[in-house]
Amino acid sequence: MSLFKDYTLQTSFKKVLLAVVCGVGFGAAIIAGHYLFGTFNSFGGEYFAKYALRNGAGIFLIAFLIWGAGLLVIGGPAWLLLHFTGYRTWLVALLLGFCLPFTAVFLVNTEFLTGYNQGWSSYSQGGQQWLDGRLTGFGWWMAAFDSAIMGALGIPIALLVWYNSYGGKQGLVADE
Repeated sequence: MSLFKDYTLQTSFKKVLLAVVCGVGFGAAIIAGHYLFGTFNSFGGEYFAKYALRNGAGIFLIAFLIWGAGLLVIGGPAWLLLHFTGYRTWLVALLLGFCLPFTAVFLVNTEFLTGYNQGWSSYSQGGQQWLDGRLTGFGWWMAAFDSAIMGALGIPIALLVWYNSYGGKQGLVADE
């Protein structure tokens, strides 16, 4: 068995369906939890109890739909191709879990690599990201940084989906 290819791992439609629902739910919980934690730290407990919990449920639902669409539309076909070519190990899931969200967010943040967005400017606390519709060097760096964070969030989700799909029959250390 290699670190990347393993034809012995098998799954079923029910396991994959459960895995996808678990992965989407976990991804949505991470996003909603980030919102709730940030809101509590920024505005305190009274605002948190009055407004943030209700908003958190909406954010969870929206994140559930977005992660679900991404997992089914982008992740599903990619994993199906890898599964049928024998690339079924946890390491492949980890790499795919990082690369797909990273790529999707980077493409969106850089206006699909053009760096052009119809004549507007924006700033963040670190500096100017867009200037007259052009992405600045700082903007490219922020796009890469934000994409890396989303890629890092994709890793535990991908590993959870992999573990539920294949039943955890493969150890996290390859037998040589």
